[in-house]
Formats: sequence, structure tokens, C-alpha cells
Amino acid sequence: MKIRELMLSVALAALVVPVAATNAVAGGTSGMCGAVPTQSECQIAHLSFPGGRLSVDVDIDRKWPYANYRTTWDVWDSQGPTTCKREIWSDDPPGSWTCEGIHAGPISLTVDKQTPDFAHLGLRW
Repeated sequence: MKIRELMLSVALAALVVPVAATNAVAGGTSGMCGAVPTQSECQIAHLSFPGGRLSVDVDIDRKWPYANYRTTWDVWDSQGPTTCKREIWSDDPPGSWTCEGIHAGPISLTVDKQTPDFAHLGLRW
């Protein structure tokens, strides 16, 4: 009976440890830029990204009367610009993308938008 209890305890501990480690590094940041003319470049940043995989969320909320336009979002890490970038249309639905190999340290996400549009940005890991 003692051996079975010991084996069950070890099995349960093995299941709990990876979940705790994953939760310890989970994080993110988000932000919104409004219709103010000086906010044509929308940016969010975080100072302590652990490195590796990064999820990027972008939504341009286009306002009338301007036409649909093409823009680019891009991620910078502690080494400078990354290959993590995408061209999108302002009328596209909210999108989420995954980037690999992002360096640890400060990161930022930037998108250009027209006024009076809003931009909703998010970074998750």
C-alpha cells in the first residue's frame, strides 16, 4: 500500500510542476491609441519579456469617412527590429499572430494608423 501511495504522489507532483513553471512566465501587456492626430503611431512596450515565443494581437478600428488602408505592425526586441511583422488592412477583423525567437528584455509593438481610427494592441507570452 505504501508503494502505491508513493507512486501516486510522484505522479501528481510531476503533473503539477510543469503547470506551475508555465504560469510563472506567463505575462503580457496591452494598450489602445485613440483618435488624437498625434497618435498616428501607436505603440505598446514591456521591459521584461523572458524571450522565446510571443503572441501579437492587433485591431484597427477604422472610422468613417476614410477608406480602407494598408498598414504594418512590427515588433522590436532588445536587439532591435525583428522579423516579426505583418501587413494588414484597416478593415481586417482583429488578428492574433505568433512570433518565435524573440530576444529577452524590452520589447515593443508598433502600428501606424490614420486619424480618427483607434488601434488596440496586445503582447502575450
